[in-house]
Amino acid sequence: MKVKLRRNKILKQNIEVFIGKKLVGTIKKSQNGLVYVTRRRHYDHFFRKFKGFGISKRIINILKDIGVKSIIIVYDTGEGEQLYISALYKWLKDAYEYEYVLEDGTKDPQLVLPVHHMTKLD
Repeated sequence: MKVKLRRNKILKQNIEVFIGKKLVGTIKKSQNGLVYVTRRRHYDHFFRKFKGFGISKRIINILKDIGVKSIIIVYDTGEGEQLYISALYKWLKDAYEYEYVLEDGTKDPQLVLPVHHMTKLD
């Protein structure tokens, strides 16, 4: 599946990130540079084996190429939301590689960063 970037029609400073037709995150400007914000659910996005979250290597490479500095994960715990922030370089340095297989059999290599490499925001 193809990764596509598209400017938000209303908030033009935001760039939406799609894999195929699925919106997987948004790139936003902050006072500290570009930030990628993505949502994750506990029942299908938390890698228990690695105690962390995964992001497609294709997306990580695009984020690196356009100068994104940080990644924020909005984690739906089932009982509320938690925010985790990490520097992009941590994904390149400390993440595990994992070969995720989509329902159609397509392989989507992931980088999985354990939460102990992230900062939990209150």
